[in-house]
Amino acid sequence: MKKPFFALLLPVMASSLLIFSSCKKDKENTAILPPSQGYLDQMLVINEGAFGSSNGSIDFINPATGIRTDDVFNKANNRPLGDVVQSVFKKGNLLYITVNNSQKVEVVHAASCKWYKTISGFISPRYFLPISNEKAYVTDWGDNSLKIVSLNSYTITGSIPVSQNGPEQLIEAEGKIFVVNSGGFSDDNTVSVIDPATDAVIQTITVGTNPNSIVKDANSKLWILCGGDVGADWTGGTADDIAGSLIRMNPSDFSIEENITLGQFEHPVKLSIRNGSELYFLNGMNGYEGAPVIMSITDNVVPAPVVNKNFYGLGFNPSNGDVYGGYSPFFGQSGYVFRYTRTGALIDSVKAGIGPSGFMMNN
Repeated sequence: MKKPFFALLLPVMASSLLIFSSCKKDKENTAILPPSQGYLDQMLVINEGAFGSSNGSIDFINPATGIRTDDVFNKANNRPLGDVVQSVFKKGNLLYITVNNSQKVEVVHAASCKWYKTISGFISPRYFLPISNEKAYVTDWGDNSLKIVSLNSYTITGSIPVSQNGPEQLIEAEGKIFVVNSGGFSDDNTVSVIDPATDAVIQTITVGTNPNSIVKDANSKLWILCGGDVGADWTGGTADDIAGSLIRMNPSDFSIEENITLGQFEHPVKLSIRNGSELYFLNGMNGYEGAPVIMSITDNVVPAPVVNKNFYGLGFNPSNGDVYGGYSPFFGQSGYVFRYTRTGALIDSVKAGIGPSGFMMNN
């Protein structure tokens, strides 16, 4: 795929530095919260860190006060989290933190971020999904596979080759596991369907160019965001671009029910869903950042962004729809988190770690 190489390994933001003078003063708390209070009901911020530097981190922001507690894993465990924090999944009272270039998944207590287990042996892990109380899958770019993980021994017990490029996000629907193949360092346009009972690929579905994220709505339909391609010149906004798209799929029969094509120079990323009915994603030109869009699952066209600024990370508050945008001027310094109402009014901003790329309410 003609994704910019630095967008996959060492992202460097090309957008102009945002003007912070209009924002409220940054709020920060460097002391770890007492275990009785912990970090539940707070906004978790995933800071990727700079590739090769082992400075990825996890922050928490209190939505009520705006106060940030930085680098919580390090504070709780007296060691850095690792190199490129890719994603976080919560199951029960545990957080599963996938650390891509450190080739591991760190398992911590959600309330305190205290270490519990480390799962190692991956090549290039991306996303974690529990299949049952005993088993989980982790997508691994290193050999285009899903690693099978025992949640009893916290070890890798097997591998499922998808024979596609860049297995990325995955989700369960209708008793099956759907994996978007994002293209990795080449191109792809498929979704792999896994039977968790047999740990085998049972179907490969053709979708748009380079699908990067997938969610399930309130009607149990799947929405797949395809980033398109920035072309052979690795530069978005040129004649060789392939448009991104947004697809609705029926997981029962794998039929494509809706295929919304974006503009040629639009390469959306980071799809998520609120309350099963509102899609949130970033829409931009370069394939790794963009302006935040909120879209109903009943819409058949992509609306204009709610904020006319590009961000590297995107999240929302499930209770009120507040938009969180992760911004990094470049990957050698700390980034910022901007918070807006769902209609685009700026609420506040707070400092973040390096490369704030994702968000999750810890509740």
